[in-house]
Amino acid sequence: IEDSEGRALYLNRAWLEFTGEPAQDTLLAQGWLRYIHPEDLPAYLQSSREARGESRRFDVDLRLRRADGLYRWMRSTGVMRCDEVGTPIGYVSVSVDIEPRKLAEQALAQASARKDEFLAMLAHELRNPLAPIRNAVAVIGSVLPVEPKIAWATGIITRQSQHLARLVDDLMDVARISSGKIAITREPIELSVLAERARDAAHPLIDARRQRFEVSVPAEPLYVEGDLVRLTQVLGNLLNNASKYTGEDGAIALEVRASETEVQISVTDDGAGIAPDMLSRVFDLFSQEDRTLNRAQGGLGIGLTLVRRLVQLHGGNVEARSAGLGRGSQFLVRLPRLRLPPPPPGEQADAKLSRAADARRVLVVDDNVDSAQSTAMLLELAGHEVRVAHEGAGALAAAAQFRPDVVVMDIGLPSMSGYDVARHLRGRSETSRVLLIALTGYGQPEDALRIKSAGFDHHLVKPASPEQLAALVGREGAP
Repeated sequence: IEDSEGRALYLNRAWLEFTGEPAQDTLLAQGWLRYIHPEDLPAYLQSSREARGESRRFDVDLRLRRADGLYRWMRSTGVMRCDEVGTPIGYVSVSVDIEPRKLAEQALAQASARKDEFLAMLAHELRNPLAPIRNAVAVIGSVLPVEPKIAWATGIITRQSQHLARLVDDLMDVARISSGKIAITREPIELSVLAERARDAAHPLIDARRQRFEVSVPAEPLYVEGDLVRLTQVLGNLLNNASKYTGEDGAIALEVRASETEVQISVTDDGAGIAPDMLSRVFDLFSQEDRTLNRAQGGLGIGLTLVRRLVQLHGGNVEARSAGLGRGSQFLVRLPRLRLPPPPPGEQADAKLSRAADARRVLVVDDNVDSAQSTAMLLELAGHEVRVAHEGAGALAAAAQFRPDVVVMDIGLPSMSGYDVARHLRGRSETSRVLLIALTGYGQPEDALRIKSAGFDHHLVKPASPEQLAALVGREGAP
């Protein structure tokens, strides 16, 4: 029992037995607080103080020291006590043993952390072999004459490696969203730009299946606020899903409409359709309808879950519609409309402007020999002078001798990480202003922060597109 100032007036026998104190007097007033774990005491004092100020109950988890000196988790609950006219005069507090529950929570947290670490390493290990595969295909396309069978084979490799990369990214994103570790940037996005990005992302699969694809965007500029990469991912997933469940020579449409307050983006197909009882579950994690007899178009069942959660992060919602199996489907994304003032006369942005790439001296650092050599060959075909190193010390020696304009480097190097190599390069006068590009399988947000803090200028996640890497190397060099 406590008074209105939080001083203990009475402690029962169970308290004395728990603490091992022979007399109650030594624990009254504030004396009993010394049995609270030092790390938990500030939170307890703050919670009880706030509760007294608001005349309400409080609940705090804390560790209390037993008679044998060991700490045990307890749940301390304080309930307001009042006098006969209802005036608060203190608290009656009860502490209940919750050690088993806390141990279970800690075990779950540790298991979740291990799961996240495993998924991050799995993504890294899967991305590493995808990078040289994608590079090798690009090299074949650059050096061999156009021949139908070669074009057919390289097209298959490109599409399937891209599909595998998307699955890895979706799996990681769902895990990050579920644990609250994903963040989105917020900037004005013009819908015509978003539609063009989504079309570019989806056209390889749609073209391969010889499907008709129409894009309809109003002539007037329409804007939403959000993350262009994530919204492109949303529409890309919907378009890929539409293509996957639509037969060859089928039709797919991407249409943008707007009202005064919202923008509506629909992806419609004339494919397999969705059964009525599945419409309410189609966005659930790992939920997947057997739309085909042999499930040849199956997957992980996470793409639509990711779509819904990314749309929700943007303050919108997504809905699935279908007249039934065999009658096509439509996915409708609604986002808040952002109204921007028109640009000043004569001011026009042209995102497509680019200047020709100058030849650069490029150092490629990767312990995966295939990845390093294929990246080097791509850059050489673009006219750059390239050197290769496979570990940190060799990279520093090569940089001192070669004096590169650009360093394209993996992070997971033997003996010395890419972070350490970057810091060494930034600390040397001859390489302090070199353009540093991280090309790695590590793609989580915390990885991006570490990469930036180490001094890298750009972060590309394997398998990066050859065009994206070439654009960075060719557009920017050492000042």
